[in-house]
Formats: sequence, C-alpha cells, structure tokens
Amino acid sequence: MTTTIAAASASLTCITITRVRSHVFDVGMGLNGIIAGCGSITAGCATSDPWMAFVIGVVGGCVYYLAHYALLWLRVDDPLDAFPIHGVCGLWGVLAVGIFCTDENVHYAGYPNVNDACARGEQFGVQAVGALCIIAWSVATATLAMVGMKHTVGLRVSEEIEEQGLDMTEHASCVDGAKGPADGWASRRSSQVTATSPVRSAKVISVGKSVPLNAVVPGDAPLKAARKPESDLEDG
Repeated sequence: MTTTIAAASASLTCITITRVRSHVFDVGMGLNGIIAGCGSITAGCATSDPWMAFVIGVVGGCVYYLAHYALLWLRVDDPLDAFPIHGVCGLWGVLAVGIFCTDENVHYAGYPNVNDACARGEQFGVQAVGALCIIAWSVATATLAMVGMKHTVGLRVSEEIEEQGLDMTEHASCVDGAKGPADGWASRRSSQVTATSPVRSAKVISVGKSVPLNAVVPGDAPLKAARKPESDLEDG
C-alpha cells in the first residue's frame, strides 16, 4: 500500500507543478512521477506509515522535477531521466528511511536486531553512510567502465549520426508516426527522398541497415509540407 500511495502522490505532484508553471498537463512528467515515487519509497516501504509514504512521494515528485530541469540547465543528455528518477529520487528514498522509520514498523517488518535506532536518529546516520558508499561504488565502477569503453569501442558516434539520431541509424526505426515502409505514404514518398537532406545537406547514412523510407531525416519538415492530400493522390 505504501508503494502505491507514494507513486500516486509523486505523480500528482509532478502534474500539479507542471500545470502551475507551464499551464499544461504533462503526461510524461506524470508517468515519470510514478516511477520517481516508487524509487523514493522502495527503501522504506516496509518501515513507513501510509501518511509517511504520501509525504515521501510528494517530496520525491519535487526532487524529480528539480533534478529533471537541473540536467537540462547543465546540458546533460539524459532523455529517459534515468538519473533524476533512479539516482536522485533513489538517494532521497535511502535518506527518507532514517527520517520516517519507526522502531515499531521495523519490528513489525521482521528485521533482526531490533532496537531504538529510529527513535534516537541513529538510523538516519546509517542511511547517510550507506548512501555515500553507494555513490562511491557507482562512480568508481562507472568511471572504469566508461574509460575502458572510450579507449576501445568508443563512447560517441559521428556528428552525422548524431544529427540523424540513433533510432534511424542503429535500429532502422520509424520515428515520425508512419506505419512502416509498406505504408502507402512511404511508397509515394520514395521518389522524393534524395541522397542529401534539404536543410543542412547532411548525408543520409546508415549503420548496418538501410534507411527506411519513412524514417525522419534532417530537414524532413519540407518533405511533409509538400505532401498532397490523400484525395488528390487517389484522383491522380
């Protein structure tokens, strides 16, 4: 129950903040808020009361929102918001155990060596030390992995592929809403697709797979603007 309450309160918090600040109901923020709430309550789901879970979720939603825009301000590429949700909200969740846990809930959850660590505030210190250990381990192992990849297979793709997007070059994925190469519009558009983009003259290249006819390329908007209505195409 505490997990559901925290997820719901975090989602509502994200939706409310976005509505107040941007005047829209951002579904994406709301859905990510659910995950943020789950990450915030995971560590303390068995040691928190329902009202505590609600507060943890609300704070988790605020933490996620701030972390999301902090990464944008820092120009850090994290399109899935993995770090704000699992990193920052997870850190908040670890610390929240020491803030909201009660010795009665710890005993009820069946943890061994039950004492009064929650009442004395000792548990918060334990949680803080644990969080620091997790951060140190994560930074060390990630650094080793990234440095190794940088000097072997590489961490970046070319600028041309960055412009096109890995969805197209690596996965031959349709990202413009069309149904696929067999879609009628794709076949009619085939005669319009050239070897270069009409905007930046960037070459349309592929990594391992051919580029599907309905894939988005730089400068795709002019091609869409030139699309004829279905009725005109049928009449012609």
